[in-house]
Amino acid sequence: MSAAMGKVGSGKRINLGSLVLIAALGCQLAFWAASRDVVTAHAIVPPAPGHAVITAVALGDTQAAYRVMGLRLQNFGNTDGQWTGLKDYDYDRLIAWFELLTDVDAQAWYVPVLAAYYYAQTPVEADARRTVAFVAEFAQRDPARHWRLLGHAVYIARHRLKDLPLALSLARELAALEIAELPFWARQMPALVLAEMGEVDAAAAEIRALQERFPDLPPEEARYHEYFLEEVLGRGEGAAE
Repeated sequence: MSAAMGKVGSGKRINLGSLVLIAALGCQLAFWAASRDVVTAHAIVPPAPGHAVITAVALGDTQAAYRVMGLRLQNFGNTDGQWTGLKDYDYDRLIAWFELLTDVDAQAWYVPVLAAYYYAQTPVEADARRTVAFVAEFAQRDPARHWRLLGHAVYIARHRLKDLPLALSLARELAALEIAELPFWARQMPALVLAEMGEVDAAAAEIRALQERFPDLPPEEARYHEYFLEEVLGRGEGAAE
């Protein structure tokens, strides 16, 4: 008799526990249904902290702080289930973040590459221009290491901003760098931009100046120069000036 009553009591306890679980799940579903459209309100780009904050966060390891805050910079606007178009970012604050983190590590590529290849893709022209200016200025700090970023700044100015005078100015900065390993495509950039601007004679003069400066070019580069002068510019040796 007592054994049977124990079973009945155990069954009641199990049923009560199941009811509590079902009620809890029901509350959870009700909370989800009521709050699923609620979005946390916060700034897409928070103000950049000061150097004192970086020092405090770093705890003696500025490289760790650079990486943690760089990852945070990368994910601004794309957390808490949100996605934000670049047109909606505050570029005043973004530029402040770029400058802060490149001051923390002046040699690292992470932040300037993020600026050049991601944030510079904004459809807001003024913001793209400011980002290009930051990338070009950063590259000029140590052109032997970062000349490729200057080359990308030329690309953005030429193909995204459609600002050929700006592209030409940046291309001339790139081509003027006294770096032994600078590839010839970088030295040819002013001529390419001038040709696109319709400045045929000026483009030809750039190529001829390169031929005079580097008389012992590899055969493939010499052939390209001749092709560019003759086929692209129509300014080969037999062409009428």
